[in-house]
Amino acid sequence: MASQNIIDIMTNVGQGFNFSKDKQDPVAFVTALKINGADVAADISVATPDDPDKDMKVVGVCSSVFWTTEVTGEIRFVANVSTKSKNTFKELLLNTLKDSSIELAFEVYEYDTTASPQKYFKSFHTNDASVKASIKKNGGNLDIHIADEAGYEVQQPQNFALTLGVVPEPMAQDLHMAVSDTAKFVKQWGIATD
Repeated sequence: MASQNIIDIMTNVGQGFNFSKDKQDPVAFVTALKINGADVAADISVATPDDPDKDMKVVGVCSSVFWTTEVTGEIRFVANVSTKSKNTFKELLLNTLKDSSIELAFEVYEYDTTASPQKYFKSFHTNDASVKASIKKNGGNLDIHIADEAGYEVQQPQNFALTLGVVPEPMAQDLHMAVSDTAKFVKQWGIATD
């Protein structure tokens, strides 16, 4: 994790797609995403870092995750998604999103060298649940972009970088964090309004 109240994690896309027990790089995934009222397919199969003999399906493999840790602060992802998902996002963007509300779940894994035995742990995640958010607005534009060209880090499966900035819906939600396998805590994201 980065310094002073900011989460700014650069993750290894190659390790996310092609997990190796010999590497200890951070990895992250968008595990569920609903946008414009429709689920985006979790159609990429990856190894679960804390149980690498078990596979899971994800929407995207992240190259970076950022959060200021402010209660109403933006969370920003860059995640590599499948060709099918790229086409879904292109269609949404070209037809103008009618609804910027989304639901998403994510998991960031880091390696705990102080644990015995050493292992991956979830360092920033939604605890297997989706959080409600809206796509952040930058001026009059929504903070969402899908690349036209395939990513170069991993050749197969073909994948495309999705950049997505989100802010919380007006409700108190929990984001789970940890600095090791045993030092875990919860931070609030969003403020409830009446």
